[in-house]
Amino acid sequence: MSVVTQTTDLASFTPAEITGLTSAQVATLTTTQVASLDAEQVAALTPSQTARLSIHQIQAISAGSPVIALPTAVLASLDTAQVAAFTPAQIAVLRPAQVAVLGSAQLASWSPEQIAALDAQAQMTVLTSSQLRALSTEVVAALAPAQIGALSAQQIQALSSAQVAALSSAQVAALTPTQVAALAPAQLSALPTDDIPALGNYWAWSISTVQLQALTTAQVAALTSTQIAELPAGYIGALTTPQINALQPVQIEALSVRRQLPRLGATQVAALSTGTVAALTTTQVAALSTAQFVALQTAQVAALTADQVAILSTAQVMALQTAQVAALTTEQIQALSTTEVTALSTAGMAALTAGQAAALSIDQVVAFTTPQVLALKAKALAAIPPAGRSHGFTAHQLSIMTVNQLQALFFGLGMGNGEIAFTDIVNYRIETTPVAVTVVDLTGDGILDLASTDWNGDNDGFISVLPGNGDGTFGNRALYPAGSDPGTLVGADMDGDGHTDLVVTNQRDGTVSILHNQGDGTLAAPAPIPVGYLPNAATAADLDGDGDGHPDIAAVNTNETLAVRFAGSNFTGGGTYSSDTAARGVAAQDLNHDGHADLITIGNSGTIGIWFNKGDGSFANPIPYPTDGITSRGPSTLVVGDFNKDNQPDIAATRHDSNTVWVLLGKDNGSFRPAVEYGTTAAPNGIVTGDVDNDDTLDLLVGTEAGLQVLRGTGDGTFQAARGFARNQWSQDVAAGDLNNDGWLDAVGGNTGYPIGLTVLLNAHGMAAQHRIVVTNPIPDQSAPEGTTYDSTANRGGTVIGNATFTDLDGQTMTYMATAADGSPLPNWISFAPENGSFLATVPANAPDLSIRVTAQDSAGATASDTFMLSTPATTQTGFAFAAPIGHATMG
Repeated sequence: MSVVTQTTDLASFTPAEITGLTSAQVATLTTTQVASLDAEQVAALTPSQTARLSIHQIQAISAGSPVIALPTAVLASLDTAQVAAFTPAQIAVLRPAQVAVLGSAQLASWSPEQIAALDAQAQMTVLTSSQLRALSTEVVAALAPAQIGALSAQQIQALSSAQVAALSSAQVAALTPTQVAALAPAQLSALPTDDIPALGNYWAWSISTVQLQALTTAQVAALTSTQIAELPAGYIGALTTPQINALQPVQIEALSVRRQLPRLGATQVAALSTGTVAALTTTQVAALSTAQFVALQTAQVAALTADQVAILSTAQVMALQTAQVAALTTEQIQALSTTEVTALSTAGMAALTAGQAAALSIDQVVAFTTPQVLALKAKALAAIPPAGRSHGFTAHQLSIMTVNQLQALFFGLGMGNGEIAFTDIVNYRIETTPVAVTVVDLTGDGILDLASTDWNGDNDGFISVLPGNGDGTFGNRALYPAGSDPGTLVGADMDGDGHTDLVVTNQRDGTVSILHNQGDGTLAAPAPIPVGYLPNAATAADLDGDGDGHPDIAAVNTNETLAVRFAGSNFTGGGTYSSDTAARGVAAQDLNHDGHADLITIGNSGTIGIWFNKGDGSFANPIPYPTDGITSRGPSTLVVGDFNKDNQPDIAATRHDSNTVWVLLGKDNGSFRPAVEYGTTAAPNGIVTGDVDNDDTLDLLVGTEAGLQVLRGTGDGTFQAARGFARNQWSQDVAAGDLNNDGWLDAVGGNTGYPIGLTVLLNAHGMAAQHRIVVTNPIPDQSAPEGTTYDSTANRGGTVIGNATFTDLDGQTMTYMATAADGSPLPNWISFAPENGSFLATVPANAPDLSIRVTAQDSAGATASDTFMLSTPATTQTGFAFAAPIGHATMG
């Protein structure tokens, strides 16, 4: 064995002599001696020898051929401290095979500067998946873009999400299309938001739709307009609703009208933010299909700019659903062209609010078609501002209006004086005892229809639907199967197609069924949803916390449970919650103003339960509010409304066994004041709320065993004593709506006495206003030259006499009189025949122009007047005949 000291010159040592050195001798070598070793000598070192090398000795190995000569076995045997001692210069010359044998722990010991020394093409490409995963995020962040770009697809896939998240924009920009395509969904979603633009404009052409859907909403919002514009057309339809909702206005503007926009599905359109909708270019808005346009939520419709509304196609306007029309702002209404106005459906016209009607221009009013005029509701007509004596309507439009419409147009609805009356009580036999009744527009014609669930009899398990005629009467009944023992009946658009569907509880089946509206008012076969043991009641509302507006279902069961079923999971997810009592009724309302619908239940134990939504679709344990032992019957035993006008939801509930109604006024934090009791004269069952007397205050309508009873609201949260109407025995439910389009709330309930069926009560308030006459076509000005004689005769009974039309609202016979406009008698050179409204006169020379007032009066004393100007120009013409001005007179 050679003797080696710290002064020994190793240059003369053969490789064999180097191999013969003991580990102890190697450990004593100076850094100078180590640095003197050539490649052959270094290659002769054994693992046992190098195991004794210090950090300084490692660093002394020449960064040239000696390092290259290190055996792979030697490298693999080095501990992490020794490997960590390699200088960047040494690392840079390592052979790929040497790099490949390094263990994960060894490679993990390198600093960012050491890793950066690896050659992109030769060394980086041999790193194994284990080695790559061993790199710290700090080291990964230090890799040069060229090093990142040299990695294979398999190596890219080996990176952890944390490592991907550490990549810089420059590194991300270096990724090749092949590498981008190799990224797993979890890796893609880990990319820093700020780095998304660095992927390049054509990055999406390399990935799958599954990868695209993995992007977070923040990442989607970070995409540049060019990246959005270059998305493959098919990929647009693959974006999830949260991703669509995250798109920014500038991104939406980048969507291609022909290639990308048509790929947006209805659900995606509904997910667009209101700001994004408002950012659509007019070209993009015009390119939306009717299916896409119908999918817009009401808030989205309200967000459209006036410029966007002004370019809507007739097909788009025609497709607007009633809720969408009702959501239009006054600025949007004013932006509609006359062509767009004529495209509004009759259901849309019926949905016009008073505020919208007040914004209509004369040109828009004149453009209304006959079906549109007939579809106008009384409240809308009452709000149309006067535009001359005809309110802007043409003679033809006025001539086709109903009495109720004319009354509303010329005299308004009145403010309501607290007097409540119902008339025209009509019973509709349905042969079986009605359990629940609701008022909904199933046919989409803007006219309310009736639907009820039937109990005991041949039609057990069916729903009866009676289509409305718009005048308070209803057509023939249609029967639809539901389930066994149907109860609660709720109307809601459950599938987002713009048509009202029906949701019904089936006690014996333990289900809630959805009967989807097929678009023409007919109902599809029921789709049952299991909810639990003997469900008593159900409601439909957006409960899952995603804010998409799609109704979910909540049902209360006899076994003291509350079942929630989410639409997004095809009504399978949602959960079941335990309650202290079997609830009889359930309602949904955002009680604490956090944007999420909470649930209110009423149980047999005399307790109202408040279930606060946690924001994710789950519900906190119910907070009880005792009401002195409420025991209720029927599916509509509670109702929510703002009874004291403080913008806080209040609750009213019935107590069957004590002839009482309980009212709980809400606080701004979602809690309630103690319950206050109000009496009824018979056992109450169902309850609804609405403004019966048009005084802008909610009243309570209660279906009792002695018929309908109304508790008139005072506006401060208290109610007047109950007043009874329709003294027949009513069953378990009551509903309310404007059934005859006169602007007043009507009622309907189930009748358990003879004849069994539905009882409709039409609101009689304001009937006295019909004892009026209106001028539906103003008298045109006339001309009769001086020195002429004119003779006008007319057919009795109101046939053609000039161009004026007087209409008596209750059809009574009218008589006429004529005076000067100031009320003084007519000059002696002109006479008026009151029995037929004709004039006879010889105009003298120098006769002044004459302003004439014609007045019509009916047998009840109601009058209406119109004034016209008779000009008398100087002329020598003779034989001029003057047509009497009163024409198309309607004489009862």
